[in-house]
Amino acid sequence: MSNNIFVYKISFKKYLSSITSIAEADLDKIASLQIESSFDYEKGELYFCYVITSEKEINKYIKILENNFIEYKCKNISDEVLSNNYDISYIYNYLDTDNYYLYDVFMEDLEKWIYTNLDIDMILDMISLSGIDSLRPVDIKFLNDNHENI
Repeated sequence: MSNNIFVYKISFKKYLSSITSIAEADLDKIASLQIESSFDYEKGELYFCYVITSEKEINKYIKILENNFIEYKCKNISDEVLSNNYDISYIYNYLDTDNYYLYDVFMEDLEKWIYTNLDIDMILDMISLSGIDSLRPVDIKFLNDNHENI
C-alpha cells in the first residue's frame, strides 16, 4: 500500500459515541488525528466510521477508545476494498443533511486511494475471478492509463 495508508471500518454503540462519554482532552486528540478522509453514520444503536489513514493514527484512535472504556470493532478492510470484495457503496443509504458532503469527499478520496494502490495483477485477478464486467470505473481508468504495461 502506498505510504502505508489503509482503509479501516470502526464501529461501536451509538450512545458511547456521545460527547459526554469521552473525556474532553481525548476529544481534542481525536480532532487532531491525521486522517486522509472519513465517513461516519449511525444505524440503529450503532455508530460506524470508515477512515483512510495510517496504522499509527488508527492505533491512536483505538487507544482513545480503550482509555474511555468504549468497546469497539476495528478492521483493516484495505485488501477487500482493493480487490473489489467489499461493497462500500451501501453507505449511500445513510446520507442525511449532515453528512452528504462528507460522503462525496470520502468516496472521491477512496477512489484516489484505490487508484494509487492498484496494480495490473490485481485487475487481472479480478477479471479472472469475476469477469471483465465486474471491474469498477476506477479499475478501468487504471487499465486505460497503464495499458502499455499489459
